[in-house]
Amino acid sequence: MSEVTDTPLRVIVVEDSEDDAALVIRDLRRGGFDPIYERVETVEALNRALTEQSWDLILSDYSMPHFSGIEALRVVREMAIDVPFIFVSGTIDEDTAVNAMKAGAHDYMMKGNKKRLIPAVRRELAEAEIRRQREQGQKDLRRRDERIRALHQINTAITSTLDLSSVLELLFEKVDLLLPYSAVTVTLSDKMDHLLEPVTSRHLDPTEWRGQQEDHSPSTIVFETQAPLVIRNLDTDPCVRRPEFYRKQSLVSYAGFPLIAKKQKLGTLSFYTRAEHEFTKDEIQFLETLAGQVAVAIHNSRLYDETKYQAAELEKANEVKSQFLSLISHELRTPLNVMMGYVELVQEGMLG
Repeated sequence: MSEVTDTPLRVIVVEDSEDDAALVIRDLRRGGFDPIYERVETVEALNRALTEQSWDLILSDYSMPHFSGIEALRVVREMAIDVPFIFVSGTIDEDTAVNAMKAGAHDYMMKGNKKRLIPAVRRELAEAEIRRQREQGQKDLRRRDERIRALHQINTAITSTLDLSSVLELLFEKVDLLLPYSAVTVTLSDKMDHLLEPVTSRHLDPTEWRGQQEDHSPSTIVFETQAPLVIRNLDTDPCVRRPEFYRKQSLVSYAGFPLIAKKQKLGTLSFYTRAEHEFTKDEIQFLETLAGQVAVAIHNSRLYDETKYQAAELEKANEVKSQFLSLISHELRTPLNVMMGYVELVQEGMLG
């Protein structure tokens, strides 16, 4: 049979009486909670508590010598913190309680009403969790819409030109506006020897970045494995052999993606953050899709460059051909003219 454990609960108790605060905490423990609490009795102490960490519940007296529950409620509302706020007071009457509820309190009760405290706390905690889940769902939908728009904007931008430098510049501009990452780099494979070469970067010292590229850098690993690579801490991860560069540039977390188009390995697209960041599954999927768009743009740009090169070479070959034919024509006409002259002399009998 599994052991039943108390529910952890972080509580602010707005109360001038230490004994009353201890009684409320005792009732919470008896009700199946394991509270960690802080008692405050001034607006300064409440502000400090709210900014230092997050809380699950606020229990407040209504009337205190130097502070009131209504003032405490106003502080919480002004900071836009969605935490269940329950009045537990020995002086609150029905009309005052109704006004407090209208001001944003979630419930109220008289001190000593043990039977009502625990059910009210459980109900408000459950409703707060529902609100958080609903808000998180709305945030996820907004983020998804933003990413779809971002992909469309980036796709429109990078397909508006076939020049590689312009493609990468447009990509970086959009990344700066739409993605909360501190640095971006692009490395591409050389067509002759298939070595990975640094091409361009954003928000990094380009000389130092090019100088730190090595056989076992994260981008090289991404290129060789052709799979995304996520590193939460570049300074401590064992696959990073030269963390000094990242430490100097204040780069902490990394996400790298291969650039593949038409089954061709083109290079890597890498993102760095300057604060430790855990890339979520949705973020990785989004950045992988972005890398696919960039790969297609780079592939098309390379085809365009090859076409321009071939056209220039063809024009050069045609010019050489024309010069050759002109030279041959001249060299052939010279002896033929002499021969035709002698034939005319023979025909006219001028040579007997």
